[in-house]
Amino acid sequence: MKLKSWHLFAALSIIFFSIQATHFRYAISDENIYFYMAKLIAHGQMPYADFFLAHPPMHILMLSLFYIAFGFNIILLKATAPLAIIGAAWFTFKLAREKLGSTEAIIAAMLFYFSYDVMRFSTFAVWITLATMLTAASAYYALTNRHLAGGMAMAAASMTGLLSIIAGIAISGYLLITDRKGFLKYAAAFLGLLIVLNMLLILLFGSAYMNDTYYYHLEKPAEGTNKEGIITLLLKSNPLLFGTAALFAISRRKSRHIFLASIAIISSYALVLGLLMSSIFSYYFMLAMPFLAIIGARGAAGIVELTREHRRTAVLAAIIIIITLLSAKSSYDYEVNTFQDYAEAQEVAGYISGHSSKSDLIFGDDSVTPLIALLSEREIALNIVDSNNLRWRAGQLNASETIKSLKEKKVKFIIERRVNDGKGSYIYGPSYLDEFKNFIKTSCKPVKVFKRPWEKYQMETYIFDCAA
Repeated sequence: MKLKSWHLFAALSIIFFSIQATHFRYAISDENIYFYMAKLIAHGQMPYADFFLAHPPMHILMLSLFYIAFGFNIILLKATAPLAIIGAAWFTFKLAREKLGSTEAIIAAMLFYFSYDVMRFSTFAVWITLATMLTAASAYYALTNRHLAGGMAMAAASMTGLLSIIAGIAISGYLLITDRKGFLKYAAAFLGLLIVLNMLLILLFGSAYMNDTYYYHLEKPAEGTNKEGIITLLLKSNPLLFGTAALFAISRRKSRHIFLASIAIISSYALVLGLLMSSIFSYYFMLAMPFLAIIGARGAAGIVELTREHRRTAVLAAIIIIITLLSAKSSYDYEVNTFQDYAEAQEVAGYISGHSSKSDLIFGDDSVTPLIALLSEREIALNIVDSNNLRWRAGQLNASETIKSLKEKKVKFIIERRVNDGKGSYIYGPSYLDEFKNFIKTSCKPVKVFKRPWEKYQMETYIFDCAA
């Protein structure tokens, strides 16, 4: 049987998922917020009305369906992230194969799957993976003359994560220049559906939806992000992706439209994230990575085409070997990075379960408390699942009123996460704020601490009893 390109893609997908599966374990991550919110929805509560949700609802609704079907199954819930990335890779592969060829399609899939940050970001079941898949789907449909489907996919991506709108604007601008009729169809489907869905959510949840999804992001203070450091680390961590993309400058071009669209999307994210946004995270760049992979694939294939005919097979083999070796290096670096593992989760939950009743409430750092709540079968006080301290610093919550409510609800345990670098501890979550520090100091007592060394750091979980 002749080996076809989609067979190779399937093999790459299996390898990618198998590597990801080694990280299907408890983690310190925002994904725990979404797992707990999925439980709330499964039990009849609604985002915006019953609890704060900082994003449009597409991702959390998808997770809630998994929760309704399978309950709190950490393996299946975490699997939603790499499965979404496999979907993104599929659209990237199809677009490259139809517009460029099978060689570029396979190279694009390899570049995308085995770039270090793609692997790292795919570990956590957060909104960016689903948004990346839908963004890639939108580009594929738009560039294969299915403009209505492309616009609808972009509306869905935007209802997963608002940063997808950047790609939607870039694709719209590209179509406006190259295909006016296609632009009208794409823009009508994209903006029309996006507006309708937002209006429906406003009708259902009123100002709470706008407050959570839009105003919060405008009001929260800038964190003073070291953008130069984030971008430098991004480049260093993904030499395979950015190195091959750089080769595009000297490669032979073909099917220029796919490159114009890809460059428009990449440039738009570079402009907005690099220059216009005051606070960014490295995973935001995930949305541009399928298009970097396409550019990189053409760069690598273009180098082959620049060589003499009798040497092309050897040069292509050499490039594939280099890509494979760098992919293996990325996979190894990913495998040994256990910084965000939460190996002590069961032990922490066991302490909570053994020293409280099911009616007792807990509260604390959002990266671990929702997971502990799920494992210990306890509820989070006041439904403040996302307890990012920016919510208080943005003025959307009042610390004094929250503390008063915690006292009235007789919260039992407060969970505090710290990272100690040997010089001192950085405190995450609400306890970062002086008001909560004072509340814990005066109204609670430390009853248990869990410590785990990781390289030069000490990962710490403190439990405070506020009902003793």
